[in-house]
Amino acid sequence: MDYMMNLSIGNTGVLQWGGSNGVGPNSYAKNPGHHRNNTAVVPRQRNKEHQSCYCENSKSLLLRMVDEYRTLHPVAAITVCALGILANALNVAVLTRPHLAPAPVNRILTAIAAADAALMAEYAAYAIFVRLPQAKSGE
Repeated sequence: MDYMMNLSIGNTGVLQWGGSNGVGPNSYAKNPGHHRNNTAVVPRQRNKEHQSCYCENSKSLLLRMVDEYRTLHPVAAITVCALGILANALNVAVLTRPHLAPAPVNRILTAIAAADAALMAEYAAYAIFVRLPQAKSGE
C-alpha cells in the first residue's frame, strides 16, 4: 500500500492542502478528528495490474546491476587494495628517510599511510576469504 497527500484544487483554481470544504476560515480542520489543514496522509490502494516498483520485476535493470556488481566487486576490491598497499608502502619508505623523518608532519603522514595500508590489507583478506567465494557460488 502506498500513501499520498490530500491535495486538491480550491475554488480559486490554486492547488491547496485539504479539501475546499474541509478547512475552516482560520486554517483549522472543521472536523476535530482531522489534522490541521486536513493534510493527513491517507492510504491509496494500488492497481494490481500496474506495478510501479522498479525492483519487483525479476528482469529489472536494478537487479541485473546488483548481480553484476556482486561478481565484479571482489575482484575490483582486491586489485584496488593491492595497488593501495603498494602505494602506501612507497609513501612510508620515502617519508622515513633520514632527512624527512624528523619533521612532525612527515611522522603524521607516515602513520596515516601505515594505518591505511593495514586497513586495505584487512579488507583485501575479507574480500578474498568471504566475498570472492560468495561471488563464485552465486549467493
